Amino acid sequence: MPRQLREWLLVAQPGWTVVTVQSAGWAAMKNGALLRAADSAFDVLITADKNMHHQQNFVGLNISVLVFPTNRAKLVRAGVAALVRSAV
Repeated sequence: MPRQLREWLLVAQPGWTVVTVQSAGWAAMKNGALLRAADSAFDVLITADKNMHHQQNFVGLNISVLVFPTNRAKLVRAGVAALVRSAV
């Protein structure tokens, strides 16, 4: 996802806590470990990985995963308002 997504979300919804994989220190984690770490720390994981549901086992996890159809900054930016409306 574009790095700017964090800022776009914080502007749209200032009360949210938004953390990137890099800022959490999780950049080196593989997908399964990353998903489980995020599950214990957050409510939602936002990704552009369309194959995640085929590649990972979600049994026992409580996290919601939002899959954007693209990671192109212009298109992701256009979807931020809809994301915020759906979550509030």
